[in-house]
Amino acid sequence: MGGEGPIYYTALSQYARDHGITGDRLKRFYVFMNAIDGEWLKIQRERAEAAEAERKKKEAQR
Repeated sequence: MGGEGPIYYTALSQYARDHGITGDRLKRFYVFMNAIDGEWLKIQRERAEAAEAERKKKEAQR
C-alpha cells in the first residue's frame, strides 16, 4: 500500500531560500513544517486505513 510521503528537505530548503528564511528562523521553520507534515501524514494514513477496512468489510459481505 503506497501513500504520501514526507515533504522533501530540498522543497523546504528551496522555499526557505525563496522567502529569505535564515538562521534561527530557518531552524524553527524546519521543525514546524516537519511537525505539521508528520500530523498530515498521520491523518492521511488513518484515512487510508479506514477506507481499506471499509472496502474489506464490503467485500466480505458479498
